[in-house]
Amino acid sequence: MFSAVVLTTSSVRTLTLFKLKKEKYEMDYTTVLSLKAMLENREFQGENGKFSGKINGFDYTVNYKLANQKRTYILGDTEASSGNFGAFNILLYTCLLTISKNNSYSQSSFEILKYNKIESHE
Repeated sequence: MFSAVVLTTSSVRTLTLFKLKKEKYEMDYTTVLSLKAMLENREFQGENGKFSGKINGFDYTVNYKLANQKRTYILGDTEASSGNFGAFNILLYTCLLTISKNNSYSQSSFEILKYNKIESHE
């Protein structure tokens, strides 16, 4: 009888811990994806920068850095009409996201692509 009670108590405790961890990771995952979507729609100023704020009860900080940039490539009928002189500049930013809540934190890194229209004076 004692073994059955101990085994049941241990199983319920383990199940509760797994449930709490699952809920925590679901909230972390949802928050990271929400922030990534928000950053894709936000304009970055300069090559390096930082955003911070609160979302879903988390404090967040995003540090971004320009990793690479290229002008769009035009593929023409001839070699003379092909090259890097398209209408847009493509910017690749590397982002480091730190989220924290109740003395626990996690970090994620991801990349975001941005496009800037190049002003032509033709």
